[in-house]
Amino acid sequence: MSERRLLICADWFAPGVRAGGPIRSLVNLSQLLAADVRVRVLTSCRDLGEAAPYPGIPLDTWTSWQPGIEVYYGTELSRRAEFSRSLATFQPQAVYLNSMFSTAGTIWPLVRLMTTAARTRVVLAPRGMLKPTALDRKGWKKKPLVRLLRLAGLTRRVVFHASSPEEIQEVGHWFPGNTVAHLPMVPQCPLEQIPERIGPGDVLKLCCVGRVHPIKNVHLALNALQQLTVPAVLRVLGPAEDPVYLDQCRRIAEALPKQVQVEFCGTQSEAEVRRILIESDAMILPTQGENFGHAIFESLAVGTPVIISDCTIWRDLARQEAGWDLPLTSPEAFGQVVVRLSGMSQAQRLRLRQGALRLAQGFVAAHRFREDYLKLFFDEFGAGDGSDRCDPAAV
Repeated sequence: MSERRLLICADWFAPGVRAGGPIRSLVNLSQLLAADVRVRVLTSCRDLGEAAPYPGIPLDTWTSWQPGIEVYYGTELSRRAEFSRSLATFQPQAVYLNSMFSTAGTIWPLVRLMTTAARTRVVLAPRGMLKPTALDRKGWKKKPLVRLLRLAGLTRRVVFHASSPEEIQEVGHWFPGNTVAHLPMVPQCPLEQIPERIGPGDVLKLCCVGRVHPIKNVHLALNALQQLTVPAVLRVLGPAEDPVYLDQCRRIAEALPKQVQVEFCGTQSEAEVRRILIESDAMILPTQGENFGHAIFESLAVGTPVIISDCTIWRDLARQEAGWDLPLTSPEAFGQVVVRLSGMSQAQRLRLRQGALRLAQGFVAAHRFREDYLKLFFDEFGAGDGSDRCDPAAV
């Protein structure tokens, strides 16, 4: 069998952290396929919202990142030029685009692929950018661009990668006739058992992992703490992209009962987020919608139940004793659940932690990510030897 080569185009990759789930899923995917596929990642030299390049990383050149994985960290202009070169020199059998609106990461590659590399499979992951809530933000610019992509024929060869049933419908609405592959993003591996809790258990510990942005509804998470009568702390972990919204959230936090503390922690390392998740009683995220919800899965994967909206793929959580998925039409429900959680015994909280971990483990066990992604990119299955399974020891 000839060498299989995959070129991934994405605006952000490790060591970036500010873009959240998309970075994590691409890292997981690259590591999953590296033993079978030569993987190259063409990405930005800066993290989301940062002006300076990553320190200590060579720019505008291919760097060995891990065995089988090379990464090119470049500016927008150099990434465009390198994409054209890579089609000729690297000659990938598949190109994986991870945006709907990135100039260097999607638009330019689609233009180049229209006239070259006719045998290259083109897979595009919208990454939730076709959701109505996402398109409504700057809709004057986004919606005409989506129509232009279709009408100009730039997506004629594209296989769309949808990671949820809702995204299948969103793609079908904007790009009728295109092939859509339904395949979840590659998650981190769940722990094998419930980790030991760190610190005293006399304070209700909550965390909110995600951008401080209206689409994440951080203000609803804060409002949910208003009725608490016990000591509690909420840690908000993620970059603040909207200063006005951050000020709104700070004002809500300042008006909470005195026994409730809120810490706006900003962007944290992956290791620090995991540590805080492990010591939290629950992760709360009343999001308007998630394409996959890596922060949600990572919480479940360390045995921390979640309090989320019903706008994600993670549903029926209460029955599975893994948390709650609540309607945004009843925002008071989030407060009721937080009060209920605050009154639970340690034994009841342990059952929730066990249910959360059980759900994450079952999700991974139900999928054959390696084989399915090989089929997505190369139209073939792997050997079926179980090597796609996660190794908890590597977490």
